Amino acid sequence: MATLEETRYIANTVIPETVGSATEGASSFMEDIPSLFWLLIIGVLVGIVIKLGMQIKKNSKTLYTNMAIIEKFALSSNSIAIEKVFGEICTMAGSEYLAMYTHRDDWYGLAFEIKINPNEKAVSMPLLMSANEVMTTGGKSGNFFITSFIEKDKNSVIKMFTRDQPIQADSDIYRQIQILCTNGIKLHTLISSEHSTERQSRIAQITTKLSSSFLSWQYDRERFFFFISNIIMKSVHSLEVVIHDEKNNLTFNYGKKGAKGVAKEFYIHHSGCRMNIVTATALDPVQLNTIGGFVDSSYSLFVQEEDNFKHAEQFLQFLVHSNDAMELEFPYFAHHSQMVGVVALRLARSLRIDSKTVESIEIAAKIHDIGMIADVSFSLGKEDKLTDSEMDTIRNHPLYGSIIVEPLNQIYQIGDLIKYHHERYDGQGYPLGLLGDEIPLAAQILGFAEHLTGLISDRSYRAGHPFAKAAGEVKKLSGQAFSPIVIRAFEQEENAIFADLRGYNPNLAQ
Repeated sequence: MATLEETRYIANTVIPETVGSATEGASSFMEDIPSLFWLLIIGVLVGIVIKLGMQIKKNSKTLYTNMAIIEKFALSSNSIAIEKVFGEICTMAGSEYLAMYTHRDDWYGLAFEIKINPNEKAVSMPLLMSANEVMTTGGKSGNFFITSFIEKDKNSVIKMFTRDQPIQADSDIYRQIQILCTNGIKLHTLISSEHSTERQSRIAQITTKLSSSFLSWQYDRERFFFFISNIIMKSVHSLEVVIHDEKNNLTFNYGKKGAKGVAKEFYIHHSGCRMNIVTATALDPVQLNTIGGFVDSSYSLFVQEEDNFKHAEQFLQFLVHSNDAMELEFPYFAHHSQMVGVVALRLARSLRIDSKTVESIEIAAKIHDIGMIADVSFSLGKEDKLTDSEMDTIRNHPLYGSIIVEPLNQIYQIGDLIKYHHERYDGQGYPLGLLGDEIPLAAQILGFAEHLTGLISDRSYRAGHPFAKAAGEVKKLSGQAFSPIVIRAFEQEENAIFADLRGYNPNLAQ
């Protein structure tokens, strides 16, 4: 296709000179040519000029459109903005529908989909496709022709659906779209895999500030003793925990002071402290061994003296017990983490998430609200309206939780899942206001599972919704609170998820 400059040269120089030469050469015959024939010649020339002008206008529009799209790609700061630009490419190509697939384990997973005409019935696109299916360049789906644009390294593929005819691979429009899509895919992948520098900096500042505040709270010996005592009291239902700080000649009591029962003393290594745990009945050998390991490892983990798998496993186990005990303390949260886990795992496996990430989701689901174990949990039990300060504390519980599990993060990569599970796809979530694919897919799955579980569970201010009503509500949040990909996975697994949840809540209505 000629460039705009070439077209202008042809229109302004070549055509006039050619027409001038032809006119001059033909002047000797003018007197012999009938007037009607001469008018016909003039008409043909005028038609040629008009057609050429229309071609110039068309070429200018195409070039302008491409430049505008490239500029919009360059200005896009998040994946949602990039997807809107892909919508413009789809419109330019005369297509009704577009879908992008990205490599996911041994499959290709649907990254996003766009429907141009809201009145058009959506083409059925599976969430997962085999490599052979994705790489097929042609084909049809119902009344739509499919044209594929495959990235050079084959990590991503764009599929466009046109009603009248496919986009021909040897056409100029195909080559233009191939260039635009290739660059758009690269940008989408880049922004999806890592945050912008500005957003990364903001997240780092907020997290560092909160981490410093929270860790200094924990490193204060009295507050640290409160933290581990609170976990132990919930885990083994102790009546009282007494810590003797012999180094500073201080004693700390937690629980019912002077409680009657069976006392067992533990020495906290490297701290110069003894701990007495009072329970209604004697602790069994397994509990004794586990508590001893936890007391030692918790102290050493938090002061960075050692970090190994055995201690991390014991630390994790106590966090799980503590979280379960906290849920039992509030009747409306019974089995909450277990239900979140079964929903999240069902969706993760449906989306063919890699096995290591599935394991992280399973662990994170068990303790995703561990950030509520400290001051936050006391706010949950209040019947009065929460203060602004208490609301801020609750909104920061994902950050608190990610800080608590930081010692485990080298072994169990769950920190980001816990930190981001209350973010929303539209950027309106908390605590950091991440947008779209800035939220890891695993964290999006966890957040969806918690929201659905909350809707079907009783609360002090309302009864739990029947499953069908809850399902209808979460589907309406597609593209708002939740990624459309997560919603599509839920729709495919809806019946199985209902059956899973009935296992924990037999009274759950359909």
